[in-house]
Amino acid sequence: MARVNLKKHTGWQFRREITLGTVLHVLALLVMLVTAWNDLQNELMLIRQDLARIIESNIENREQIRDLSQLSDDFEIRLRDLERIQAGDAWGDKRNITFSVGVNNDSNL
Repeated sequence: MARVNLKKHTGWQFRREITLGTVLHVLALLVMLVTAWNDLQNELMLIRQDLARIIESNIENREQIRDLSQLSDDFEIRLRDLERIQAGDAWGDKRNITFSVGVNNDSNL
């Protein structure tokens, strides 16, 4: 007697077979994902190293700029002192000006 399939076909049917090709495709995808992840991690490590070098260089440059600024301020003070000495006012005020007593030859007074 012939067997009669009494099940009704409702919905999707899937084949439950896994072929060797499918396994190889899945493995290839997994290898590609792991390789890409590893490459990304290596790139991130290189970026971290570059950032650390940039930060270190920035700190060194900041210190050099601070030193140059202080040196510039010192030279500015020295220049002002030299200008005062040349003008006859070494202290920046009227302490070293001497008054001469005598006849004023200025006719405008």
